[in-house]
Amino acid sequence: MLGYISVVKQRTKPEYTDEYIKIFKEMSIKDIQGIRRRSLIQTDENKFMGVLEYDDISSLVEAQDTLVSFLDRLRHCLVEVDDEGNVTEAISGTVIHDEKK
Repeated sequence: MLGYISVVKQRTKPEYTDEYIKIFKEMSIKDIQGIRRRSLIQTDENKFMGVLEYDDISSLVEAQDTLVSFLDRLRHCLVEVDDEGNVTEAISGTVIHDEKK
């Protein structure tokens, strides 16, 4: 297996976009075992996509408590995406092919 990727979409409240970016950058993944990379991509005004790469799915499962604490620090900046109060839309999966130049 090449790894495991988790992609999380979020939308900020317009007045909190700068604060969201600042907090996101301040949070470190250096102590999360099995996580390889974390990227933040701005896809549109106030819309973001976080991409996290792990060694495997068990690394993602083990990181959940830390990731939820990260989300709790950002929650006030985010727009709810459904009637249940969720502020993220996530999708994850196993890397099948990875090509680098």
